[in-house]
Amino acid sequence: MLDHCLDILRSATLCHGDTTLTTFGWTNKSKPQLNTRPINHQCVDWKKVEASVEDRVVQREEVEAMVNLNLQ
Repeated sequence: MLDHCLDILRSATLCHGDTTLTTFGWTNKSKPQLNTRPINHQCVDWKKVEASVEDRVVQREEVEAMVNLNLQ
């Protein structure tokens, strides 16, 4: 069940990624308020993200070959 929930979150992140920072500031209240000024949000270009990590992906064969030395 947990895998399903994580996959839904992963999918939502991939489809709606936005790396724009969310700002906060103080108005007339004692606690900071989120988004006190207009921000232009821009979604992630996932093709660029994928290209930047492509050479660091662990292949299935590598994972299958891994051994937990604590269990030997």
